[in-house]
Amino acid sequence: MILGIFFMIVAIWSLLSLLQITSQNNDLIKNIFDSSQICNQKDKNIISDKFCLDLQTVHWLIFVFIISFIFCFISFFPLFLMKNKKN
Repeated sequence: MILGIFFMIVAIWSLLSLLQITSQNNDLIKNIFDSSQICNQKDKNIISDKFCLDLQTVHWLIFVFIISFIFCFISFFPLFLMKNKKN
């Protein structure tokens, strides 16, 4: 039960962080799965370097959200199967 609560908190934190980062930069949503053109250039400037850092942060937050949501669901799933005993 405690493990499920922990993973739920991690999932909520990663989702809120993901929303905060993507609300600051709308280009992240457009380039979330196609970053090879921007981030693999040899002559990067500071703006594209920050963009690539934010993009990789978004990728990791998506990964953390999915994994923690799965573990949260696995931890809380037995609670959904419990039935009330009738006297």
